[in-house]
Amino acid sequence: MSRFPLLFTTVLSCSVLCSQAAPTVATITPTPGSTVATLTTLTVTFTEPVTGVALTDIGVNGELSNAVTGSGAGPYIFTFPQPAGGLVTVAWDSDQDIHGIGTGEFVPGASWTYTLTDTIAPTLGKILTSVPGQELDDVRPIPGSTLASLTQVVVNFSEIVSGVDASDLLVNGTPATSVTGEATGPYLFTVTPPADGVVNFTWSAGHSIVDAAGNPFPGTAWSATKTASPGQVVITEFLAANGASEVASGSDTDGTRDENWDLSSWIELHNPGTTDVNLRGWSLTDDTGVPDQWIFPSRTLAAGARLVVWASEKDRKPASGNLHTNFSLSANGGTLALYPPDPAAAPASAWIDYPEQRYDYSYGTQPSDGQPRYFRPATVSQGSYIPPTSDGGTFTIPPAVIGVVNGTSTLTGLTPEPTVSVARGFFKAPFTVNLSCQDSTAIIRYTLDGSVPLTASTAYTTPLNITDTSVLRVVAFGTDKVPSRTVTHSYIFPDTVVNQPSPPYNNPALTTDNTNPTPPSPGGSPLPIAWGTNSNFTSGNTLTGFPTGAAANPYNLSAGQIPADYGMDPKVYADPTKYN
Repeated sequence: MSRFPLLFTTVLSCSVLCSQAAPTVATITPTPGSTVATLTTLTVTFTEPVTGVALTDIGVNGELSNAVTGSGAGPYIFTFPQPAGGLVTVAWDSDQDIHGIGTGEFVPGASWTYTLTDTIAPTLGKILTSVPGQELDDVRPIPGSTLASLTQVVVNFSEIVSGVDASDLLVNGTPATSVTGEATGPYLFTVTPPADGVVNFTWSAGHSIVDAAGNPFPGTAWSATKTASPGQVVITEFLAANGASEVASGSDTDGTRDENWDLSSWIELHNPGTTDVNLRGWSLTDDTGVPDQWIFPSRTLAAGARLVVWASEKDRKPASGNLHTNFSLSANGGTLALYPPDPAAAPASAWIDYPEQRYDYSYGTQPSDGQPRYFRPATVSQGSYIPPTSDGGTFTIPPAVIGVVNGTSTLTGLTPEPTVSVARGFFKAPFTVNLSCQDSTAIIRYTLDGSVPLTASTAYTTPLNITDTSVLRVVAFGTDKVPSRTVTHSYIFPDTVVNQPSPPYNNPALTTDNTNPTPPSPGGSPLPIAWGTNSNFTSGNTLTGFPTGAAANPYNLSAGQIPADYGMDPKVYADPTKYN
């Protein structure tokens, strides 16, 4: 009998909930089917409060909105770029997750349309970033930039235009001599080199540049400065593989991190001249086929000063603070180049086909002779900071990274990876392993406890006898070379794994002693005695199956530490039928 009241309650609850209608759209502004002159926002109100509204929920001509604001039943305002004139189709995303509060799921209706009468004139295009308000006009040279020469001008428009002629663009009143390009651009104008001084870019009053609806381009003007001595900037160092190692003396031991605590690649620029350089219009790229891949905003690099730019793909151009490119650096080798503002200029500084990189080894020029070298530690500096933790403790924002003069290095290349004669796998019987390296002068060092081999680790001289479960890690150290990548092979003997006690710290005489054998020096402990921290692990609040974690207990852990547990369940390793 007891299950019938439960069934009745379940059916009653379902009946009550299912009788409540799911949310629907109450109003949409502009009214679907109407003719509008502008269309950059849509305002939606639902019949009841909802959750799960996202900017991806509505598409305009197949393009998602840029932002959405609102709460409850609305109104929700979706914002998006102005679409092209004509018939505009709007539709809900089929994967939207809008629900009523306590009711049901919103079921979107059919798509709807507007007729957009285009009355907006075309303008100069914009170079967008990840942060609104940091855009630049999409022309070269960039407005406000300073350049040494000028033979070409590049223009991009905000929408498709026609009627662009060479004589439309005037440089200090002189028409361009030729032009190529179509649609939104780029349009490449060839111009007569102007004299030094302020260079004004204007448009002929009689130009015929219009968009598809016949709206005329208003002829936006801009200016730059031409000078025989715009200054010199060079790339002196970069770090493609950031692994959080400490850098120059006095830096934080958590490595170079950006304002988001990310271990991004970075590039160091140096002004070796005697005059300040405004970097506005200069550009960085990892592809010489796209010299203007990432263009600098206004940022003054004082004479003799250095600037570190994060190659993080975050694309940020604030007026002050950290700069972030829209590309990252490849650790497998690649290209990095710095271009001045002149569209036709050669790189001011470039690393073409730079070699493979290693974690925490920077690459740059040696000041004494200008030759390329690997550096460790990297020659930049960053003050102390406190990274965030999972328990929500105190943290601080990493300060700016400061460029430092590169020192002297003997590291001219990379050591080849060593070869291991026996591959990783499962084994029942002992065997021997031979190690070798293509560089016959390299010293091969290894560990069998899982730690990374360092210069103080055991040097390989004779074949290794493997008799038990082991993690073999091997590094080759070449003369005047960066050490090889670490080669790792795990050799598993299942019997020893099944019978592994807790803790497995090679100290069977003291089964309650959680101290590891003396860690290799250097290299650290191969097996941590604690798995982080948690306030539950105290002397007064123990958890079943774990030691107390108090400061004075047989496991030698500090209060709050989570004891490491590597042991197998006794029901497994003590079962006499485990091999059956």
